[in-house]
Amino acid sequence: MPFSHFFRALQILFFALLAGQVIICLVFLYLLQSGSPTPTFEIGSWLPGITVISLLLLGIALFIRKKSTDWAKEKTTLKEKLGGYRGAQVSGWAITEAATFLNGVFFYLSGKIEFLYIAGTVIAFFFTQIPTKNKLINELDLDFNDQNLLNDPNADVADPPKGRR
Repeated sequence: MPFSHFFRALQILFFALLAGQVIICLVFLYLLQSGSPTPTFEIGSWLPGITVISLLLLGIALFIRKKSTDWAKEKTTLKEKLGGYRGAQVSGWAITEAATFLNGVFFYLSGKIEFLYIAGTVIAFFFTQIPTKNKLINELDLDFNDQNLLNDPNADVADPPKGRR
């Protein structure tokens, strides 16, 4: 698969995950604004705990993404590097998305807007993870030859995602 297809697929996945987070928060907001159902969950001391869990999830996402990217960087072929990079990105995005959904669900259950604020902050953080070609080149420390392969429209530089062969 040429790099343009690999990169486009990565961007589509990123924006689909971003849209999913925004949509679920908007749906929860709409449901609560419409008055049905009425939140019955008592918040108690959940806000600090969920905030800490959200921060831990973000930290874990960054850690896994960094370690997986470092692992991909050590691979010998460009195909292996790009495959590892894709896995690193998706793993980090999924864990970050979990923090958004956790806060969205607690917002829906409790009706406390603070959970929606935290979810919005996590979505803003998620947006900073947008994939770019320069970011990929820098994070994988690609040499000149590998960078030239990325620009070659006929070069087979990446395997399609599993299940799409």
